[in-house]
Amino acid sequence: MDTLNDVVFGTMYYQHSWSKQESILLFDKAYKIKITAQAYKGDGITDSQRESYKNYRNFLENNKERIEQELLKHCQKFYECNETLESILTPTEILFEKDGSWGVLFESSYDREHGLAFFVKDNKMLIDSQDIFL
Repeated sequence: MDTLNDVVFGTMYYQHSWSKQESILLFDKAYKIKITAQAYKGDGITDSQRESYKNYRNFLENNKERIEQELLKHCQKFYECNETLESILTPTEILFEKDGSWGVLFESSYDREHGLAFFVKDNKMLIDSQDIFL
């Protein structure tokens, strides 16, 4: 397995993309998730990915209420449920695309096959099934 010590991401391991494990706080709960920087074999991490990684925690913190409201609205509309987000969604990965867009991927108790994701591209937040973004 290839290893990279990136100046921003830190130590990353290559298996189809660069990745590592990290803890994040979502829905007022700590989760251990995979951090992934998309890359083809032999490619490094892009400057756009580094910039997104530097900023993603601030985005999550500064937009916490909006993110939770939008996720809840999406779940109520498409899953027709009235449960709490933490009972429906489990974050599994934060994916940093080569173009600088990034997103949080969730397992969903209502859609085990497709899951759910919210992506940030050009400071706009999009929510849909993971299939749309992957």
